[in-house]
Amino acid sequence: MMLAYFKNKGLSIVGLDEKGATPLHWAAYLGCELSVFTLVSWSVSVNCQDSEGLSPLHLASTNGSTQIVRLLLLKGANPLCSDYRGRTPIDFAKDYGFTKVINLLNPPSFLSSIGIRAPSRPIHRKWSLCILFITLLALSTCTNLYLTLNTPYIYTAASTIQWILLALILIKDPGYLRSIKTQSLMDLCQENESVMVCPECVVQRKPRSIHCQVCGKCVEKFDHHCPWINSCIGARNLSLFFLFILWTEVFIVLSLYTEIQFLWEHWEFDQAHDVTVLALIGLMTLVEAGFLVPVGLLIFIQIGNFFQGQTTNERYTEENELDGVDRSSVCRNISGMCCNTVDKIVKKRQSVIRTHYDFEQIVASRENLKI
Repeated sequence: MMLAYFKNKGLSIVGLDEKGATPLHWAAYLGCELSVFTLVSWSVSVNCQDSEGLSPLHLASTNGSTQIVRLLLLKGANPLCSDYRGRTPIDFAKDYGFTKVINLLNPPSFLSSIGIRAPSRPIHRKWSLCILFITLLALSTCTNLYLTLNTPYIYTAASTIQWILLALILIKDPGYLRSIKTQSLMDLCQENESVMVCPECVVQRKPRSIHCQVCGKCVEKFDHHCPWINSCIGARNLSLFFLFILWTEVFIVLSLYTEIQFLWEHWEFDQAHDVTVLALIGLMTLVEAGFLVPVGLLIFIQIGNFFQGQTTNERYTEENELDGVDRSSVCRNISGMCCNTVDKIVKKRQSVIRTHYDFEQIVASRENLKI
């Protein structure tokens, strides 16, 4: 609210102090997550360096805030940026012993690149994995339709259902929150707790909603962003997504059975077939086998989420607060997750109130970083 007020008064959001530091430098250094989120939503530079070459990412790495570090990285902060003494953000994180920050600053893992882990870098080709998935699905469908020409009914019905579910999940709104154009950020901050306001979307957040940095939108009851369909999973498409992955697992098993049976008969009876066809069937068998376990694991995770009344984000993100939802009833948990019924909130989420800063000590501590 304070930042919105100053901005409305015409003060610069990138003004420099005597050390060349911007407001984003100070917000990152003090660990003010909401202030960092607000400033980067106004498209301020995340790679601006002060008079000592320190970037906001350098300073965020000194307080151990993984949320701020991840946000800065997703907004394009350079993890290899060096200050004028040649030190990078990861050097500061190592000095302070922040293991989780070090892991974020390291190059993304393979699991992160294929969407199994949450991204920690900007995603420039959002449709890549989705196009790959659709291509593989089309190859698998065509291959197995060819193999079941004599008995097409079961596989044709299964593949039709699979493609209908895929089309539905691609077009279904996951629960994006819509802003009211007449409301300003100041208005929202005056009427609501700051933690329940998204400065980027300029919208009042609902309980359990999260701003997706990939989509750039707030999603009600945010579960996760699935890069394989390039869509968020949230309140309005969670049950459809579960049905989709459940049927995908069935479809994979059916496809594998058809292909393995064909290859077995070819080997057993020494039937003559085109080498290209055999190679394609063998390739699809390997690809489908590779998807079998991850999809099954995802189904297992979602079932656990339903019983616990938690989203995947709430379950695996330690920093995320659960907004005081009553999860004492398993039936209510399942109903809330599958049918998007209204959650029973026992305690509203509130902003952390910082009542006092010893600024002389803060400035002295920051000066020590430059020694």
